[in-house]
Amino acid sequence: MEKIVIKPSSKEIVLRGKPEDGHADVFSYNYEGSSDNSLGSLFIVGHVQPATEDTSYMVNLVASLAKREYYSKTDVAPKDAFSKTLKKINEVLQDFFHNKDLRVNIGLFAIAGENIFISRLGKFKIILGRDNQDIDILNNINLFTKEHIQEKEFSNIISGKVMPQDKIFAFYPARSIVSREKNIKNLLLKLTASDFADELGTIKKSSDAFLCAGIHITISKHKEMAVIKDPQPRELREPEPSFQKSQNLNQPITVNAPKISAKKTSPADAQTQEEIVSPSLALKTETPAEQPKKNNAYAPENSSPDPSTFIHSAEFSSAKKENFISLILKKYKPGGTYMIGRQSISKRKIILTGSAIIGLVLVVIVAKLTFMPFLPIPGIDSESDKAMSALLNQAETNLKSAQSYTEQGNLYEARRLLLESLSALGKSGISDSKDIDETRLEILSNLDQIDKAVSSPPSLLYQISQESGNGSLLASPDKDNILTYATSPDQADSGNLVQSGESSVENTIKVSGFSPLYLMGGKNMIVMINALADKIGSVAINGGDLKTTPLALSGSAINFYPYQDNLYILTSDGIYKILDAANGKSNPVSWLNKDVFLPAQPLLVAVDGNVYVITKNGTLVTYYKGDKKSEYNTSLSINTDSTLLTTTDSPSLYIVDKEFGRIYVVAKESGSLSKTLKLDSDQSLVSASISETGTIYLLTADNKVWKVTP
Repeated sequence: MEKIVIKPSSKEIVLRGKPEDGHADVFSYNYEGSSDNSLGSLFIVGHVQPATEDTSYMVNLVASLAKREYYSKTDVAPKDAFSKTLKKINEVLQDFFHNKDLRVNIGLFAIAGENIFISRLGKFKIILGRDNQDIDILNNINLFTKEHIQEKEFSNIISGKVMPQDKIFAFYPARSIVSREKNIKNLLLKLTASDFADELGTIKKSSDAFLCAGIHITISKHKEMAVIKDPQPRELREPEPSFQKSQNLNQPITVNAPKISAKKTSPADAQTQEEIVSPSLALKTETPAEQPKKNNAYAPENSSPDPSTFIHSAEFSSAKKENFISLILKKYKPGGTYMIGRQSISKRKIILTGSAIIGLVLVVIVAKLTFMPFLPIPGIDSESDKAMSALLNQAETNLKSAQSYTEQGNLYEARRLLLESLSALGKSGISDSKDIDETRLEILSNLDQIDKAVSSPPSLLYQISQESGNGSLLASPDKDNILTYATSPDQADSGNLVQSGESSVENTIKVSGFSPLYLMGGKNMIVMINALADKIGSVAINGGDLKTTPLALSGSAINFYPYQDNLYILTSDGIYKILDAANGKSNPVSWLNKDVFLPAQPLLVAVDGNVYVITKNGTLVTYYKGDKKSEYNTSLSINTDSTLLTTTDSPSLYIVDKEFGRIYVVAKESGSLSKTLKLDSDQSLVSASISETGTIYLLTADNKVWKVTP
C-alpha cells in the first residue's frame, strides 16, 4: 500500500563576493531516521561581517547546534522542536549576539509535511513562488502567521502552509542580489532548480562582486510504501484486558484507584480512595497460564497436549491467495457441503478437465506470441489498443482542462494543453482511427477559437529538384530573391545553395565540408553559420570557394536574425551583433548594456531597429539601443520549432509554428494576438523567411517553396 507525502527537494547556491562583503554559507538537513518521524527538513542561511578567523565559523556553529537540537527528540511536534531549537541557540550564542562589532544575519526554517516554520536574526528573505505569483513570506500576513516566543534574538516564529508545486528561494539579501530581485523572482517562477542556479551562475560570471547565499526548494508529492504491521496469530498476541461478568452480583466490587481531578491536588489529597464499580461488569486483566515445555507436550501434568505446541509460525497467514488451478477446480467443488443422493465428481475428471483448460490457454498464448500476433483474445486488449486508449483518455482530459482554463481567462495554459495533445496524437502514428480523428478535430476547433484562426493557404512557387538535395534552410535577402540550402542525401556536410526568384531556380552553388545551421544573404555574398555556431562561412553570390572564419561567443547560440547587413545573435547569456556580416565580417560585439539581462528561457529574436526577444512561455521583451524598453505577456505557448519574423514597416511580429502549420500575428506595441493564419498544408514546414515587402516564404519537407501574405 502506498501513501502520498509532501517533501521538499533543495539545491544550495553559494556564490561568494568580495572578502569585505563578509562570510556567507547555507546548510540543508534531512532527518535520516525512522519513517515515522515527522520533523521533516531543516535549513539555515547565514552571513556574518566582518569575516575573520574568530567569526567565520559562527554560521557553521549555528547550523550544527540547530541540527543537533532540532532532531534530538523525534517524538515531539515539529513546531515544538523548532521553538526549542531557537531557545537553545539564544542561550548558547548570546555572547556572540551581544558583540556590537559583529553583524550577524541568520535565517532558520523547517519544512515538515505541509507546515513551514521560519525565524530570523538580522537580514533574511524568503520568497514563495505559487500559481505564477511571487510572495514575500516574511511580510505576508494573509498566508503566514507570526508568533512571539521570547524576548531574545530569535524571538518570533512565522508559520504557514506549503503546497505541491510551490517553489521557495531563501537567501541573504545582499546589495548585489537586491538590485536584481525582480529578475530573480521571475526566474524563480519560470525555471527549474538547476536552471535557476545556472542563471545565477551566469550573473556571477558577468559580475565578480555578485554575492548570493541561498537555498532553492521545490515542494512536490512523493509516493512511499505505507508501513503496515503484519497481523499476529491470537496465540502470539499480547494479553489484552477483557470484560467479564462479576461472579458475585449482589455485592459491589471495590478497586483501589487514584481519584481523577482536573485541578491540581496536594500530596495529602493524592491518597488512593475506594471507588464503586458497577457490579455487572468488572475489568479483569487475564494472566496467561504457564505453558508446558515445548519439548514435553505430553507431560504428566498435562491432561491433554496443548495444540499450540504443534503450530508452527509458517502455518500462520492473514490471507491465502488462490492460484489459477484452484480457481478452475473450485467450479467443480461442491463447496464442502454434500447433499444426500448427489455423487461427488471423481478426482480423475477434475484433473482431466483442468489439464484441458490449461492446455487450451497455453495454445492460445503461443499462437498469439508467434505466428498469430494479431489474434484477438476476448477480454484482453492488444498493446496498440491500450496505447490508443491511454492516448485518447489523456487527450480528453487535457481538452476538458483547456476548456476550464479558457473560461477562467488563462489562455496560455489552455493553448499549452491543446497543443500538447495535438503533438501527442500526431506522433502516435495512428492514422486510421475514427476516435483519434474525432478527438483531433474537437481539439482543433477549440484551438481555432482561442487563436482567432483564419484559413490562409499558401501559394506554390516552385519545387527544388531532388538532385539538389533535401531543402533545409531558407532566406529572402531582397525582393523576389530567395535562397535555399539543400543538404546532400549522401553527405551531411555537403549540399547546394539554390538561388531563385518566385518562379524558377536561377543558380546553384556547390558547398562542401560545411554543415550550416543558419543562412543569410547579402547583395554580393551568402553567409552561413555552422551547426556548432563556432564558424562563419561565406561564399560569393556568383560562385567561388567557401571561406570560413572562427566565431567566438561566450554563451551558446540560440537564434539568429539579419538586419541591414548586420547579424544579431541571441545566446544564453545575452545578445551579440556582427557589424557588416553580409559582407563577410565575423567579429561579434555584446549588444546589451551593463546590468540589462535577458528574460528566462529566451527562444526567438527579431530586429527592426528595436530588438524583440520572445521566451518559451510567451513573454515578449523589447530592447532599444541595449536597454530594455517594454515587456508583455502574449499568452502564447511557443513551440521550440518556431521562427520569429518581422519587417521595419510592419506593426506586427509573425511567429511561424513549423510543427502545427500556424502563423501567429502579434502586435509589437502590446503583445496581443491579432489573428492566427492556418496554412492548411499536409506537408510539415522546414524553414521560413520574410522579404522586405512582408511576404512570408515557406519551405516544406517535399522541397516545395510557397508564399503567403499575412
